[in-house]
Amino acid sequence: HFHKGTYVTGIEPGNCSVLGRAWNRKHGTLQYIEPGEVREFNMEIGVLDGADQMRDFEQKVERGLTR
Repeated sequence: HFHKGTYVTGIEPGNCSVLGRAWNRKHGTLQYIEPGEVREFNMEIGVLDGADQMRDFEQKVERGLTR
């Protein structure tokens, strides 16, 4: 499916994690935004250079999910 030039990545704020609303609901972390409520988001974008950095980052994310 992912041939050269045939894919995009979107970065958007949301009220659930990448694991989805069902996971967040089950773990009590799903947030609701009330009508008229304003939320601000900060985003940091970086580059992982190589398999070692990718593996290290994945481990950090996994540790964060188990807290």
